Amino acid sequence: MIKASRILALAVTSLLVAAMATSALGQSEFLFFGYSKYVAGDPDAIGSTMDVYGILTTVGGVPTPIPVDFMNYEYTVHVAGMTVAASSNTPPTVLNISYNGGEVHIYKDPLMGGTLADYANPSTFTDGELILHATVSDGWTALLFDFDADFIFTGSGSGSCDFIGGTQLGDLVSAEYYLEDWGFLGTPVADPNPGQGFVVPAGYDRIFDVKLTPPNDPTPAEPTTWGTIKDLYR
Repeated sequence: MIKASRILALAVTSLLVAAMATSALGQSEFLFFGYSKYVAGDPDAIGSTMDVYGILTTVGGVPTPIPVDFMNYEYTVHVAGMTVAASSNTPPTVLNISYNGGEVHIYKDPLMGGTLADYANPSTFTDGELILHATVSDGWTALLFDFDADFIFTGSGSGSCDFIGGTQLGDLVSAEYYLEDWGFLGTPVADPNPGQGFVVPAGYDRIFDVKLTPPNDPTPAEPTTWGTIKDLYR
């Protein structure tokens, strides 16, 4: 049921994601299926803080920016401390929420001898090796729509983040990715709606899949000739 909800949500919001993505090139990505919850304050109220938890997947066959080992490890994401800076519900069928702050943490945990992620126990998402750490840029925005006027909103989110640490930060550098201005997308962000298969675990507020996309395509340079270079100036 949860898998079906993700397929439906992605179909509904694919155009929104394409329109809101500012730096996603599509060559590679980290995609985490996950959920969000407000840890302080009322949902969507200014000053409230939100966390997101998710598990890495390769649905769609898009490669990850750096190699991952699904045979031996589980990879999780924890986005912490995103604070609502502005929230608008005008017109009533549109919900626009802007966040400031936040940090992205990506962990890997052995499948044998580690602790599998359990949404009932958020600490299981953060007890592995911190392989990548990023800061979320202010102004991350979720744009949600109430398509049926039933007070249930579905949409997507868009913003950026800068990688600053983690044990595999050097792998991004070695692969010639820039560390700043990665696309940080919510694909989708959706209120729970059991009638349509949108289900969230107890204690969580929304479906919130996290997609991280690099700002550049580190395609290796191909050999050329002096004659080819001269032709560029003719």
